[in-house]
Amino acid sequence: MDKLQSEFMWRFHSIVLAILTALSFLLPFSTLLLPYRQEVQNNPEKYYAQIEEAFEAKNAAKLEALMCQSIKENEKNLTQKIEKAFDSVQGEIKSFDWEKSFSYTRSTNGFGGQIKNQDVYATIHTSQEDYYLYIDWNSANNMEPEETMIRAFNLKDQNHEPLVEIRASGV
Repeated sequence: MDKLQSEFMWRFHSIVLAILTALSFLLPFSTLLLPYRQEVQNNPEKYYAQIEEAFEAKNAAKLEALMCQSIKENEKNLTQKIEKAFDSVQGEIKSFDWEKSFSYTRSTNGFGGQIKNQDVYATIHTSQEDYYLYIDWNSANNMEPEETMIRAFNLKDQNHEPLVEIRASGV
């Protein structure tokens, strides 16, 4: 009976989330439903392959496209910093090991403002050494939707010494 109840609750939760997501597409300006739609669209796991491809091809534009608006507007020499990150990774890239840390939701005001953050880590294994990538990822922000995706990007060498740091204002 417990297994049946557990399966029912899982299916019920999935149906409710699917309905809320569908409603958010029908009502795109609803600030109450926007976080659900953004969370589905901006799940960092959907973008791991794009980040890997950007590093392997040394394609700054591909990685820059995943950054929030604040970084794009305020980070001086953004393209050069991204290229420096690519150039810092020595040797042939063998693999990326991804790991999500905790995620949390912050309420920004008393009117339903929500920001959903996730800390994402990757170990980049190359033919020469390992590198560590930390990304602060906003999967949802119903007050400033343009501030979703990458909010901070830090690349460190095998000794955890910083190589490149890119941050949105306020991070």
